[in-house]
Amino acid sequence: AQRSNGSMEEIPDGEEETKFYRDIIAMTREKGYQYPQVVLTRIDRVEETLLREAAEAGEDPELKLLQALDRKIEGVVERLGISRASVHFTENYHSGTSNTSEGRNVSVDYHALKILTQCCSSADAFVAQSLHGGPRQSVCSIQ
Repeated sequence: AQRSNGSMEEIPDGEEETKFYRDIIAMTREKGYQYPQVVLTRIDRVEETLLREAAEAGEDPELKLLQALDRKIEGVVERLGISRASVHFTENYHSGTSNTSEGRNVSVDYHALKILTQCCSSADAFVAQSLHGGPRQSVCSIQ
């Protein structure tokens, strides 16, 4: 269900979407990619809403945000059957909000680099497996 701020309460949203992403993950594993990565985007919309709601309720905004992000990540892990280390989040660079500042851009850069590092590590492991006697994968082709 999509909220008015554009965030999704459930990720993936519903059985059809869950099946779609599970099928994609299954196809990647069939091709030998054992560690597919999932990146949750536009998390900045969730962050803005949660921080505002926490401030209005007199709660710790950072704690509320961390708890919400943890719930979203756990939901993806449970629904898609992937490891927690394979789920990442990042903000939208072009959100168009007035809250964007240099500090926030550094945070976005950090998360993007963290995701890139994880993807490169997974790619290195895949290449090493292929070079050291792992099963050869069929070549990808454009159809």
